Amino acid sequence: MKKNQEKFVGELTSMNKEQEQLFKELLDLNWEMEKERDMMKKWGLVIAVNDKRKELRESMGEEAYQKFMNAGSKLFSKKEG
Repeated sequence: MKKNQEKFVGELTSMNKEQEQLFKELLDLNWEMEKERDMMKKWGLVIAVNDKRKELRESMGEEAYQKFMNAGSKLFSKKEG
C-alpha cells in the first residue's frame, strides 16, 4: 500500500460508526449526482450532497474533516507526468 493510501485508510478508520455511515451516504449521493442528467434532479442532489458534507464536517469537527479530505484528495488526485 502506498504511503498516501495508508494515511487515508488511517483517517478513515479513525471515524466512528456514525461518521462512516455519513461518509458512505455522501459517496452514494455524489455518485448519483455525477450520473444524473435531469438538471432539476441534479440540483436536488447538489443540495443533498452539500447538506451531507456539512453534517459530516460537524460530526468530525473542522480540523479532522479537513485532514481527512486532504488525505483523500492526495490519494485520488491524478499524477502528472
